[in-house]
Amino acid sequence: MITLRQLIEAVREADSFNHVVDHVIDIHKEWQLQSRDKLHHVYTRVCDELLDLPGDPELSGYSMVIPVDDTSHVHLCNSETTYALDLVDWNELIDLPVKDSVCPRLSQRLAVILYEITFWGFNRASVLEQAETLKQVSHDQENMIEMTLEQFLSGDC
Repeated sequence: MITLRQLIEAVREADSFNHVVDHVIDIHKEWQLQSRDKLHHVYTRVCDELLDLPGDPELSGYSMVIPVDDTSHVHLCNSETTYALDLVDWNELIDLPVKDSVCPRLSQRLAVILYEITFWGFNRASVLEQAETLKQVSHDQENMIEMTLEQFLSGDC
């Protein structure tokens, strides 16, 4: 099974990175108005950053899976659970295997993964910052008191 690192290298060796950008535009139709060259540059930088990462075995036993019924999303799965991977540290993802029986081309497979992991930002630091912000918001909500509108209006706080 191919890892994300190997997938990036294979697409680059095949000189088919332009197809990655085309597939990303297919996923995110609004980007058709963007400059292809700009998107190519952004995703090239993302791949450069990913390839420079040393890797982290924290998620050993997990795989990135492109499900048969949804070829625009990728999930992080092990034998028991499935998670979203959009806020996961890229260093933990780079050496994970990719399971896919849907995408007919490696460039399409890479596009789906890149789109998913860059949903919150186009570099590792911004994704980690968004993950931390979400964690803080989640923690703050744990300290909130829930009540109905009727309780609030009646003053039963």
